[in-house]
Amino acid sequence: MAKGQLEFQIKRGIVDTDGLDDDIADIISKSIKLCSQLDFEQASKLILDSISFEFDFLGMDSDPAEYFIDTGTIDKECDDENTQVKVSADDGALAITATHKFSVMVIDGTDPGELQEWLDENSAWACGYLSGGWGYTATDGDNVSLIELNGQSVEF
Repeated sequence: MAKGQLEFQIKRGIVDTDGLDDDIADIISKSIKLCSQLDFEQASKLILDSISFEFDFLGMDSDPAEYFIDTGTIDKECDDENTQVKVSADDGALAITATHKFSVMVIDGTDPGELQEWLDENSAWACGYLSGGWGYTATDGDNVSLIELNGQSVEF
């Protein structure tokens, strides 16, 4: 078995503020206010401290056991070691761009290029979710990329 590292990315996810709990709505409101004050770093930190990551292999179009040893759902807390967050305010709405790195166990002998192609073709992007209790009304796209296999960086 080989160790791989995947990276999930959401690009400019517009936070849906309808029906949020008061605590979550307050975080979003504070982050938008910080953006209006051009304090994007603090706004991004506030969001980073609020989000977690989920990846559900069952959302893929084909059987993930073709490439992965453990295909159970991954739930991880986000921190500055595994997640990068950038936020902005767009017409009063919060836009979040974020990446989250997570480890997976891959079947030995897997070709990195084949695995990346498989991830792209089997809707891996739809399996990941970064949130602090909110949904998104739109994004500029989500991606899942293989970034490391057996300790070696992978670039395509």
